[in-house]
Amino acid sequence: MTESQEGANWGQPSEHFSSLIVENLIRPSLVRNLFPVAALFLGMLIVGGSALSAPRADSPITTTNTSAQQLLKKVTDNELAADKADDFLWMYISEDHKAGQDIKEKTVETRHGILTLRLSVDGKPLDKNQEAKQRDHLHEMVSNPQEAKKAQQDQQQDSDQAEDMLRLLPQALLAKYGTRRGDLQALDFRPNPSFNPSSHEAEVFQAMSGIMWINIKEDRLKEIDGHIGHRVNFGWGVLGHLDKGGRFRVVQAEVVPGHWEIVKLIVDMRGKALFFKSISVQQDETRSDYKLLPPGITLAEGAKLIER
Repeated sequence: MTESQEGANWGQPSEHFSSLIVENLIRPSLVRNLFPVAALFLGMLIVGGSALSAPRADSPITTTNTSAQQLLKKVTDNELAADKADDFLWMYISEDHKAGQDIKEKTVETRHGILTLRLSVDGKPLDKNQEAKQRDHLHEMVSNPQEAKKAQQDQQQDSDQAEDMLRLLPQALLAKYGTRRGDLQALDFRPNPSFNPSSHEAEVFQAMSGIMWINIKEDRLKEIDGHIGHRVNFGWGVLGHLDKGGRFRVVQAEVVPGHWEIVKLIVDMRGKALFFKSISVQQDETRSDYKLLPPGITLAEGAKLIER
């Protein structure tokens, strides 16, 4: 295929199978502990940590009469609308592999803060001493809720920043139809050479390529799997950079009818931040057992629930 033929195919349905690359998997805990810039663009799919199915003014898009770019814009608008409508609290289990350890935790969200209780490390339950320390810390968070509130504020800040990045998606990326699997439509994406980033964070779009899977029945973003095609310098490299080859994968699912949540996050990112600080992020997190909580649950009630 010539370069001109390849360019002519962008935005049109492809008859060829576009396989989802799963080798060297790398992204959904939340990304607030990552290199801040990476956290922003990886946060495209996290916009609130949770999302209600968005109301639609029209019927779901059919790919036969819709360009890939229009589908990307429609889905982006739905994700933003879902985040705006979301006001729900959850309890869930996370299993996170990072820093050479497999850590299993239970998390409870409240309006007054977020509570987390460690359950096991490397598949082994905590011993009595470790368990006592975890519960003492939990009770301390209830008595002095500043830490729980800070976690909640960090999550909201990440959500706000991720929303700004998500809004740029249809401008920053060019989409092309890939394969179709039932209700899932693949969109291959690449940087839009005409996109002019207005912030250092948005510069990462100029190096980001990959594939996203759209649930066309719900017009929702099901999964995104991408990589950094070349080194990204922030502030001409003075503020830092991300190395070529970084990868990420995010999956969200309808955990209960009408509610979509992050269920998988894999990240492999390297680079440098200001003052020559090395960046190396490898994280593989799975979230499961989502349970919807009462809207008025307090920290004390959340602590009782998380200890069961």
